[in-house]
Amino acid sequence: MNPFVKISRASIIPGLGLWLLGKRRDAVITAILFLSTVLIFFYSPWRSLASFSCVIGMFLWIMQSTYTKHEIRLVQALKSGNLRQAKESTPIVSPSKLSHGEKLAFKAKEIVRQQVEINEYVFEAILAIQTSDTYYAYYVGLLADNFVFIYTDFVGKPAGIERVVFSSIQDLTLEYGLLTDTLIMFMEGKEPIPFKVSRWLRTHTDKLISIFKKKRVLRYKCA
Repeated sequence: MNPFVKISRASIIPGLGLWLLGKRRDAVITAILFLSTVLIFFYSPWRSLASFSCVIGMFLWIMQSTYTKHEIRLVQALKSGNLRQAKESTPIVSPSKLSHGEKLAFKAKEIVRQQVEINEYVFEAILAIQTSDTYYAYYVGLLADNFVFIYTDFVGKPAGIERVVFSSIQDLTLEYGLLTDTLIMFMEGKEPIPFKVSRWLRTHTDKLISIFKKKRVLRYKCA
């Protein structure tokens, strides 16, 4: 049996899957919190507190299972060579005078800058979420001739990097929504890939698509 399948099944016991993945600190914290909710449920003299602890316990169990499966997918992608290990990143503090949307864009751009080569210019960057097959959050950066996708771990830290060259992308479209917009990437030989992007980043998403299309036209003319 695939060892990752065993780890996924082991996550039925709170903290065990994380322990097997080497995330010992998170595993211990998860186990202690879950055990605490169990003890409160059985020994609390107040029914309301017992009921509340039951809800919290179920929430913790679901979240740690989701966390484990998310980390398994990342480890598998890194081991298979589909992703390159991300560099260690430094904390980013956005200027206080910026609006919420501009702070999101500033952070996305700075995170991408930390992960690419020093001589590569980041034209635009956004935070996008893919939910079509599995949940993944990415920082998407637009470079001179490729997109860089920075996969994040469960707590939002850069974990893996994938590059997609412009020549493999047929088109990019953006569908506006009430709370989130949908960025759709059309690639050769693949189903369209939808990404959810906060409407706070709409200006930057539009700019990313515009720059990409201009660069693609220039490449075709040069060719």
